[in-house]
Amino acid sequence: IPRINLENTKGTEILGIYASIAIPATIIQVLSGYIFSPMLTVFAEHVDQKNFKLFHKLLFKTLTYILVLSIVVIIGGAILGKFGLILLFGEKISKYSYLFLPIIYISSLTALSWFIGLMLTVIREFKGLIISSVIAAAICFLGSNIFINHFGINGTSYILILALILQIGIMSIFMAIKLKKIKNVG
Repeated sequence: IPRINLENTKGTEILGIYASIAIPATIIQVLSGYIFSPMLTVFAEHVDQKNFKLFHKLLFKTLTYILVLSIVVIIGGAILGKFGLILLFGEKISKYSYLFLPIIYISSLTALSWFIGLMLTVIREFKGLIISSVIAAAICFLGSNIFINHFGINGTSYILILALILQIGIMSIFMAIKLKKIKNVG
């Protein structure tokens, strides 16, 4: 939604620049997927066996990996981002390199959102997954133009960051409530 609004307000060329800068930032999402996807079965087994100590230990470990990977990529992006973008896309992109760090934040938050969403799936908390996603989409729908008009191109990133933070928070609440219910049943 924010990218569609960016194109509508700033044009196709600006959207192309934004999308080009976003491509390298997806590394966090891809690498995070490699970290937590193979472990989903283990999470499900821990829940089925009511072994919440191991579940929480693995949850904490996975969240730590995502956080560490995000910090490394954010630091790397801050130090080498402009150079890397120029290397990939040419000197013309350098004036838009300020877009890179917020996009990396989005990528980090998206990886975290995917992981928590998968945890909600593992514990069969679909209502929380749907509600949080609808709220995040509504925030993007209602706030995109406002943020883009106020913050320029980075408004696209800022509204996504806001939506992802709220989505992660809501999903985390639903996850905590559902895990508590599962514990109390066993």
